Amino acid sequence: MPASQSSSICDSSIPTGQNIEQSRLRQMHPDMTPEKLLTLFKYYHQEEICPFERPSNSALWWYGEKWIHNHCVCHPDFFQKFRDDLINAIANGHCTGPLVDETLSLDQRTIIFILDLWHGKWFPYDEFDVIFSY
Repeated sequence: MPASQSSSICDSSIPTGQNIEQSRLRQMHPDMTPEKLLTLFKYYHQEEICPFERPSNSALWWYGEKWIHNHCVCHPDFFQKFRDDLINAIANGHCTGPLVDETLSLDQRTIIFILDLWHGKWFPYDEFDVIFSY
């Protein structure tokens, strides 16, 4: 993302400690490619048809991962934008659970973050905690 379009990562209203944490997270993880993304997925591995029985959480997450992959292929900065949003949310104390679990890589946490947002938008009447099955 060009500096002129950067999000609040360089915003002077963010305390210095948060800028340091955001900078550390950014340096640890290179840009995501669709190929690298496939190695992080649990369910989608470029199958044409969902291999999981519907309805099931496995099928749900397969479709979600496929959606992420397709968007990363069409929009190279798609994953980075969500990673930046997650970094900002963590630095501002707006995340809990697996999103702040440092035993997971930032890329894995970004996938969970995207899937949680995707699920909330397209399946608003499902159980809100279904993300914990991922």
